[in-house]
Amino acid sequence: MVKAVIFRRPFESESMKTGLGRYADGIQGCLEAEDVEYIPMDLSLRRGIKGLLIDGMIRPLLHLINFNDKSATYHATDELCGALFPFVKGRRILTVHHVITDNEWDGIFSLIWRKLTKYAVKKADTIISISEPTTAGLIDMGVDPDKIVTIDNRVDTVFRRLDILKRRYIGCMGSLYPRKNMQDSLLAFSELIERPGMDDLELHIVGKGPEEENLRLRSKELGIDDKVSFLKDLDEQELVEFYNESLLIFNTSLHEGFGLVTLEAQACGTPTLHLAHAHIPEVVTHMSIPCSSPQDMAEKAYALLNDKESYDELSKKSERYVSNFNSDYCRKYHSALFGTK
Repeated sequence: MVKAVIFRRPFESESMKTGLGRYADGIQGCLEAEDVEYIPMDLSLRRGIKGLLIDGMIRPLLHLINFNDKSATYHATDELCGALFPFVKGRRILTVHHVITDNEWDGIFSLIWRKLTKYAVKKADTIISISEPTTAGLIDMGVDPDKIVTIDNRVDTVFRRLDILKRRYIGCMGSLYPRKNMQDSLLAFSELIERPGMDDLELHIVGKGPEEENLRLRSKELGIDDKVSFLKDLDEQELVEFYNESLLIFNTSLHEGFGLVTLEAQACGTPTLHLAHAHIPEVVTHMSIPCSSPQDMAEKAYALLNDKESYDELSKKSERYVSNFNSDYCRKYHSALFGTK
């Protein structure tokens, strides 16, 4: 008998890994010894609306029919995967990664995500929140706190320090939406390269999204377009190398449900800087350098790059912090799913 059915994003190749896919992979790793069935739901638009309906709803629904048992637990590993909850007879568990606020707007994506999140949350019997701020957002939505289990996200072990040299670039990583606020990363970088010995630096932005054209235009306005590179579709190894080769990571995002980029970079031994007023969980920014503005970020980056002892010390402390972070993750998850210790 199937003990649990997991609705998850598709099993991805290394070149197509996403944060939601990595989360699902981590859950699967925790449940290797259990009798669990996995139902992939491709809810992307990479094959168009027809492909989304077929691979995101119809095929998963047909797959579900074989396992729709009241005694089983059904877990959706992200908000959109909760779309099948109306067809589920057993206990329903939903992982919520990010609660979109009223003043947060990333276009039609925000509207769809918010609507489907509210729908799935209403249908869920138990909700797994990936951070304390996400839990607070759920409570603000009117969710009963007794329905919520907070289990901080964790970093995939693939992110680690490699025996390769740093290169002369600052890194940024994330989807190119307004919420990620890459405009401030451009501004911080433009300020940094005005300082002595910094004029050979480059800025490498990894990600894709509707803000790319605006960011290209802004880099041209700042006179730094010849130093800014936009990269996308990096495979897993290339992403690990990107983190390792970056001198620093600028994270100017304004709001994160969790914010794995910071911890992934630190796991690779690369110091990070963030905006102090951003809504990012403290457990994520614990070893990151808080900055009051893009100008302050440039100043603190310059100071760190000119102090090898401080740089090396922060690099080692950050890496050590991530290696010990959330070490009992699988036990917490197993308890939430099956009610066992």
